[in-house]
Amino acid sequence: MEAHSQVEFRPEPGNRDSLTGLTVKSVFQDRSGELWVASDLSVDRYDPATERFAHFPSEPGMLEGPIHHINQDSAGRIWLATAYGLTGIEPASGRRAHYLDAMTAVLRSTFEEKDGTFWVADKEAVNIFDRARGTLIQRYALRSAASGRPLNRACFHDLTMQMISIDVRAD
Repeated sequence: MEAHSQVEFRPEPGNRDSLTGLTVKSVFQDRSGELWVASDLSVDRYDPATERFAHFPSEPGMLEGPIHHINQDSAGRIWLATAYGLTGIEPASGRRAHYLDAMTAVLRSTFEEKDGTFWVADKEAVNIFDRARGTLIQRYALRSAASGRPLNRACFHDLTMQMISIDVRAD
């Protein structure tokens, strides 16, 4: 029988190898096996080989928490859906780019289809995002046709079968 161990991580002031956020919002394992931990304040990348964290702290206009969702596209770029827009991170260099800060809705998640179409969900719509231009090219509002009221929420779930699930229940 194979033995398993459990490791606990928590924020520890003054310890650079600990988590930086207070509340974990999302955890994602990228294709290289590293764990990305999104929090109320920032995102941290854990390398299991070195047992160390790399930190991507909050920076106004670039990366601001809370971070609701982490995803990786087919090119290997990490995408963070936040309360203040969309941030892309190149894992090898750590270089960041910020998009969609003009959006008024809080971003909830992202999803890439097999054909490369990149979707961004917020509280009021699902959107097609052009990563090359850094802009939305199509927006599908999630409002009740009868009342015009916003529907409950939109969120993508990247399942093994790569299906999109959108919860559109009215309040």
